[in-house]
Amino acid sequence: MLAFTKIDRVNATKRGVMERIKDYKEVYNLFDKLKAKEQADRLAKENIRLDKEAKETKRLKDMIFGIGKSQGVVAEEFFENSIESNLKVAGVQYDMMYKNLEKHMKKISGEYDIVLVNGTELLIIEVKYNAHLNDLDKFLNTQVPKFKKLFPEYSNFKHNLAFASFHINEDFMKEALDNNVIILQRKGELVETIIPKNMD
Repeated sequence: MLAFTKIDRVNATKRGVMERIKDYKEVYNLFDKLKAKEQADRLAKENIRLDKEAKETKRLKDMIFGIGKSQGVVAEEFFENSIESNLKVAGVQYDMMYKNLEKHMKKISGEYDIVLVNGTELLIIEVKYNAHLNDLDKFLNTQVPKFKKLFPEYSNFKHNLAFASFHINEDFMKEALDNNVIILQRKGELVETIIPKNMD
C-alpha cells in the first residue's frame, strides 16, 4: 500500500452504465496484461527498496543499542573492580559483595547492580555509564521499594543507597544528595565518593 505513494497507480477503465445494464457483466473492462505486469514490476522493485531500508534501519538501531549496552558493562566492571578491592564505601566497611543480584517472585522481580552487606547495614548501588534524572527516579521509587519486598531478611538493616556513574551533571548530583544517595564518580582510574551532608 505504501508503495502507491510514490508510484502512479493505473486502474482498469470502467464500463458505462448503459452498457452494463444490458449484460450485467463486470464493472471494469479487462485490465491490459502488459500494464498490469509493468505495475507489478514497479511495486516489486519498490518493495525491495523499502525492505532494504528497513533492514538498514534495524542494523543501525542494533548497533546503537549495542554501543549503549557495552558502555554499561564497562561502567559496571570498573565500579565492581574498584569496590571489590576493599569493600569500603563512604567510611563503612562491608563484608560481602553481590554483583547483579536478581530475585523473582510471582508478582515482583528486581535486579541490582551491586549490593554490599555487613552485619547491620547494606548498600544498594545502581550503576550507569551516563546518569540521568529519570534513572534516579526509577532507582528511588521503584527499585529500592522492590528490594525491601524481595529481600525481607534485610528489613532490620540500615539501607544505604549509592549511584555510580562515569558522567554525572550538577542537577543529578543535587537531586541525589538531597535524597541521601551517595555519589560514586569516576575520576581517572579512581572513584570519587561524594556523601550527602547529613551522612557526614
